[in-house]
Amino acid sequence: MIVILLFLLNTETLNFFVEPDVYRTKINFEDSLNNIIKKEELYYLEFNCSIPYAELSYDTRNDSIISEVLIPIKLIKLNKNDSLVDTLRRSFTIPSFSYAAKNRISFIIQFGLHLPAGKFEYHIKVISRDKIGEKVDTLIIKPESYGISDIMLASNIELDTTSNHYLKKGSLRIIPHPSHIYNNKFNTLYLYYEIYDIIPDTGHLTTTYIIKNSKAKVVRKVNRPVEKKFSSQAVNLGFNIQSLPADTYTIEIMVKDEKTGKKFTRKREFTVQWYEFKEISYENMPYYEEVEYFLSPQDYKKFKRLPEKGKKVFLKRFWRQIDYFEIAARFEYADKNFREGNTPGSKTDRGRIYVKYGKPDIREKETMDYHESSPYEFWEYYNGYQFIFVDIQGTNEYTLIWTNVRGERCRPTLYKYLPASKLNLIK
Repeated sequence: MIVILLFLLNTETLNFFVEPDVYRTKINFEDSLNNIIKKEELYYLEFNCSIPYAELSYDTRNDSIISEVLIPIKLIKLNKNDSLVDTLRRSFTIPSFSYAAKNRISFIIQFGLHLPAGKFEYHIKVISRDKIGEKVDTLIIKPESYGISDIMLASNIELDTTSNHYLKKGSLRIIPHPSHIYNNKFNTLYLYYEIYDIIPDTGHLTTTYIIKNSKAKVVRKVNRPVEKKFSSQAVNLGFNIQSLPADTYTIEIMVKDEKTGKKFTRKREFTVQWYEFKEISYENMPYYEEVEYFLSPQDYKKFKRLPEKGKKVFLKRFWRQIDYFEIAARFEYADKNFREGNTPGSKTDRGRIYVKYGKPDIREKETMDYHESSPYEFWEYYNGYQFIFVDIQGTNEYTLIWTNVRGERCRPTLYKYLPASKLNLIK
């Protein structure tokens, strides 16, 4: 009991979004003994989940930032007291934390199963090391309610001719948007749904799209015809919602067949949350306090002597003037590519110069041969800055021996290790 309590106390809540969508479908059942194939109409329950990257826990392996996630699923058929249990395993990778933050990355998980009509309860968990989130809800599948499918809200719909079937419906690649939150990044409301029991002829179905705000006021109404070509048809479209003020809305789709008089409706809520481009705080993000390379030794000593409040003010002002994402990306590259033994890449000579000045425009790397006594690297920038690093001991530890940049330290006592082809640079 004590162990369980300690586990619960040490567990963080993981927030994610779930959108269940139900589609009608027909499945072939083959009786091999009697050589009979039967078609049975079932329902395909598809779950679309999105997990914001910052909700997960990560490990670094082979220079990759990876999150291993477990997704236990339990579906209970309430009127029969029957259940299905399964666990999915997924791995998610981000190129860097700064990239993920800048692009507001969320990971999409899509899975589903075939079901008969009935009343169901679902439990979906997402477990990422010490973080756990769970969604529990019920849904009722009634045959008379599914003249059209549920409405999938998406962040993008595009043609996709690749062989990858993930997130595809027919020839379309559809990116679900389970949060139903639209904003500056997602400012087009994409919809996907299916219409069933169509009698193909030369006529049209009338489809009406109505968007209402939180006060039930109609803010947009659009009528579009759908040709009756097949017995079931998929429909997709998008609405630009940049003119809608921040609010909670309902999108309602009404489908009517004038010849048969059949009429079906389906609704779904979504939220518009425009965010202002306010000053971003990078506090607690990787490399936030790594400012030594951009200050003089005297100024850095003053910074280190500041009280915590003073450091916070200084850092806030510092990152107003310098692109945090650019510098964080340089640190990440340096740590990944310039590590020397137990020394992090950004703390080596090459890493320091890379962080401070960025990627060199010209980078010559020469290994030991009969002309040169030691491996070396020559870096040059289009602004004229030049650097020569030499691996003196042949241990893949490169020392900055010469540069033409004022304020950077040269090592005249080590000039004897410079490559002969670069001695003309020294004046």
